[in-house]
Amino acid sequence: MQARRRGMPFLLAGRDGASLDMLADRYGVARMQLDLRQRASSLTQHLDGVSGVLNAAGP
Repeated sequence: MQARRRGMPFLLAGRDGASLDMLADRYGVARMQLDLRQRASSLTQHLDGVSGVLNAAGP
């Protein structure tokens, strides 16, 4: 239970090495997807800011 609270669900898998690897891969992919979503959100905010500056400057 301690591992799950720390965000490491793959440590709670069975003793089978294959299932540990599979869960670790899924956990890694989920973390990567979250990181990409956060980067996309940050980029969108940056582009919105740039767009606002350009619109304020006028044609």
